[in-house]
Amino acid sequence: MKKTIKVLCCLLGFSLFLMLVISLIYLILPKNNTSTSDDISVYNDLVSEVTFLPRTDELNNFKELEFKYTHDDSLFPSKSYILKVEYNENDYISEKDFVQKEFYFDEKYSSEIYVGNYVFRVLDIERYDLQYPKYLALIGYSDNEQKIAYIYFECQDLDLIDSWEKFIINQCNF
Repeated sequence: MKKTIKVLCCLLGFSLFLMLVISLIYLILPKNNTSTSDDISVYNDLVSEVTFLPRTDELNNFKELEFKYTHDDSLFPSKSYILKVEYNENDYISEKDFVQKEFYFDEKYSSEIYVGNYVFRVLDIERYDLQYPKYLALIGYSDNEQKIAYIYFECQDLDLIDSWEKFIINQCNF
């Protein structure tokens, strides 16, 4: 009996030691496996696999485009595309109306998400063949800035979104 307890204590101690070593290795390893690009010419190539998002030549009367592509090759790889399109006042109103009529939004996961000056909505998961939370697309509007933001996010390892605001800021790098 004493021998069994001694063996179990040794196994437990070794398991705890192993978990500690693995945790330390994870903390020590470099985590900067993220690359970003703001080259707008890259956007159309990336978005070709995400056919429901607009290509730059499909956008109407915009003033300015901002693009950010983030690719993370860490332990849980992910990628996100963010396109912000700025319009003058009249074009913004008509483009916002067009987008609200053209796209289908998902009410199951979230109706409206507020991030800074933007109000985001998740595109319909089933209609656009997305998969919550591994493949998502969102569209946001900023009436203050007269901008429409398109976001696509992909991460095979994501299982849950606790906070949409934190997800958009931290995971999508908005």
